[in-house]
Amino acid sequence: MEKTLKATERMVGLPAEWNRRLHVLYGSTGGEMQFLAEHKHRVTVEVTPNHCSRQAPKCEGRMGSLAQRDPPVREQAHKDALWQAFRSGVGVVIGSDHAPHT
Repeated sequence: MEKTLKATERMVGLPAEWNRRLHVLYGSTGGEMQFLAEHKHRVTVEVTPNHCSRQAPKCEGRMGSLAQRDPPVREQAHKDALWQAFRSGVGVVIGSDHAPHT
C-alpha cells in the first residue's frame, strides 16, 4: 500500500508544476484519501463500488478469484476511509469497474 500512496503523491505533484487539475482513478487506501484531502482544491479521485462495498479477506474467501482486483480490495479500515472521504467532500467519484475481463 505504501507504493500506491507514493505513486499517487508523484502523480499529484506533476500537474502542480503547471497549475493544472488532476483526476486520480481507482483510489483504494486510507493513506491516499488522507493525502488527497490536502489537495482537494485541485484533485478529484474515483473509487469503485467494489472497493466501497467489499473487504478483504472476507470477500476473497467467499468469492475466490472473482474478488481479484487491481488495485486489490482492501481491509475494513480502508473501506471506511473511502466512505469518510466521500462524506467529507474530498472529491470522490464512484465510478464503474469497467474492465473488459470482469
